[in-house]
Amino acid sequence: MRLFCYADDTLVVASGGSFGEVAQLAMAGTRLVVGRIQALGLRVSLDKTEALLFHGPRMGPPSGAALVVEGVRISVASSMKYLGLVLDGRWNFEPHFKSLEGRLVRAAGALGKLLPNLGGPCQSVRRLYCGIIRSMALYGAPIWDDALIRRTNRMLIRRPQRVIAVRAARCYRTVSFEAACVLAGTPPWEWEVELIAALYRAKAEVLSGHGCFGRYLHKVPRREVHPLCHHCGAPNDTAEHTVAECVTWTRERHDLVSVIGSDLSLPGIILAMLGSEEAWSAMVTFCEHVMLQKETAERLRERSGDDRRLTGSSRLGARPRVARNRRS
Repeated sequence: MRLFCYADDTLVVASGGSFGEVAQLAMAGTRLVVGRIQALGLRVSLDKTEALLFHGPRMGPPSGAALVVEGVRISVASSMKYLGLVLDGRWNFEPHFKSLEGRLVRAAGALGKLLPNLGGPCQSVRRLYCGIIRSMALYGAPIWDDALIRRTNRMLIRRPQRVIAVRAARCYRTVSFEAACVLAGTPPWEWEVELIAALYRAKAEVLSGHGCFGRYLHKVPRREVHPLCHHCGAPNDTAEHTVAECVTWTRERHDLVSVIGSDLSLPGIILAMLGSEEAWSAMVTFCEHVMLQKETAERLRERSGDDRRLTGSSRLGARPRVARNRRS
């Protein structure tokens, strides 16, 4: 059982081997949370509460499934909106993209009326309006970027981008999506999503200790024989070692310390990142540069069959990677 709170939203997450088990845990947890909130003198709107079951392809909720909390029946829906994202039971984000497309097309159409092809605002204003639609479209991108593997989802975000790009570039409606993006100076959003997600993962790997660190990979079967650092030879390659000790990243570390200070412990880094936008950007830049080089080195070791790896030439433990063709 886990509890997530953000502003006035409270999320109760329960897991189990069957719907019945999960439902009992979720109802018990929700009753406990409601009781604690009421003890603080606050009221919970149970009629606005939503329930959603995350499941595999053959384990959907039974027909008419519902939870009952303090006499209020909460139906298990096929999707729910949480913090601006529409979540579904299979994590394919189809409902999110369908909802997003409608909002983006309406917003792009409204802004398009302010951008006539003849006359109207200058190019900088047109690019500003493009940025407004872009920020709406890319909200939560690191969460749903994998869903863009599906062509239908890509098409749903291309339509509004084409609408606003045509207006920004002052071109005819018959111009293709690719040409409109080039003329408007805006790369396809699906490409930007991949970049944003990569930066997010790099930052998350450093803060969580997961990813291409020797100690973490040593715990994964058939990945690393030893937890040593391949860049400096230290016996234990961790996120802390990479950030604070590894001599390979001395230059990047110097740039980071000059902004956030000498405290490179995890609590110190998080405190600095939350303290200023400059510190946040400095840490993101460090993660981007360092993790990109570590991941590149890891891929080279996989290809060459490094003798310090258990996988050898067979590469049985190679990290599965999906080749994405998002241009079609």
